[in-house]
This record gives sequence, structure tokens and C-alpha cells, in this order.
Amino acid sequence: MANQQGEVLSASPAFGEAAKVWARIGCLSFGGPAGQIALMHREIVEERKWLTEQQYLSALNFCMLLPGPEAMQLATYAGWRLHGVKGGLIAGLLFVLPGAVVVLALSMLYGAFGNLPWITAIFYGVKAAVLAIVIEALLRVARRALKGNADWLIAGAAFLALYCFDVPIRIALEGAARHTEQSLNDDGKDRRFHAVKYRGNPRQVSERSVKHGQGQNHHSARQHE
Repeated sequence: MANQQGEVLSASPAFGEAAKVWARIGCLSFGGPAGQIALMHREIVEERKWLTEQQYLSALNFCMLLPGPEAMQLATYAGWRLHGVKGGLIAGLLFVLPGAVVVLALSMLYGAFGNLPWITAIFYGVKAAVLAIVIEALLRVARRALKGNADWLIAGAAFLALYCFDVPIRIALEGAARHTEQSLNDDGKDRRFHAVKYRGNPRQVSERSVKHGQGQNHHSARQHE
């Protein structure tokens, strides 16, 4: 099945199959929101095609604006879109509970044996692995969300404003939105200009056609003579 953009979607999964996938995501979602979002993208967009790229990115953008954990909100939305309210509830719960159990177990392990050198070494290794997961996840999402050089420049400027200059996120979002709106307006003006330029004025097109026709008739008459 394909949508209006030509993206192929698979049939909606059974509720039990979807629940297993949400549980798998909950158990493997290391690396914070970036890693969780990338993992969900691979599971439900790339591999199973339950959502299209555009549906996933649009939902992600909306969840970014909402207060609270955007990764959990995104999972809840995807579950709701597949199986309604019960799908959203089971997706949200299975997204949180396995991770909570893993974090609880790790915290108990560190609290009991954190002074041992080999335990400390394991946790340092986990930190390095999580950092690699986050960087890879950010690059994966960025390649799909940022289409042109202007998008990369806006993303870089927003990162510098938030991280280096502690600019409020509302101001950064407003600046990015205004720049994007201006770019879209300029692009629309260019397209209209080129459309008018190549379409031409109807009267001028008619005059050129008449002159061209007269020239062809004159040439034909000279050949007959």
C-alpha cells in the first residue's frame, strides 16, 4: 500500500506483534531521547514500514514542542495511530517499564559493587557506548530531517545559540521558524517568476506565433517559385 507521496506502507500489524516491538524498543532504548528516537525510526519506519518517513518526522516535530519526554510521546502517538487508544497506552507503558527495570537493576548493582574497579570499568565502557549511540542516532535523524544546506545552517545556529549562549529555546525556535518561512516565501516567488517568464505574455506569444507562421509561409512560397 502506498500513500499520496508514493511511500510504501505495510499492513497494520496485529496488536500482539506491535506489543512485542514496543517491549523490544523499551528494553533496547539506551542513549536517551536521541537513541530512542533513532531506534524507533529503524524499527517502525525502516524495517516494518508501519509509518511513513513524513508521518514520523511530523510527529517528532510536534512532540518536540510539547512539554515532557518527546520519545515517550512519539511512541504513544505511533501506538495510537496503529491501534487507537489501547495501542497508545500499551506503547507508552512498554516504552517506559522495561527501561525503568534496567535502570533500577543497574543502580542497585552500582550501589552494591560500585567501589570495585571492574564494575567502575564496566560503567565507563557503558558511557562510551551510549555516547556513540547518541552521535549515530543524531546523524541518522539529521540526514532525513535536514534536506539542504540551509537546514544544516539553521540546525547548527540553533545548537550554538542553545548550548554556547544559553538562548531560551522559544527564541531559537522562533528564529528558525522565521528563517524557514522567509526561505519558503523566496522560493515561491522564484518559482512564480520563472513560471511567468517561461510562460510569457499571451499577446507576445500570439504575436511571435503569427510572425513565425508568416515566416514559414514566405519560405514555402519561395521554395515553390
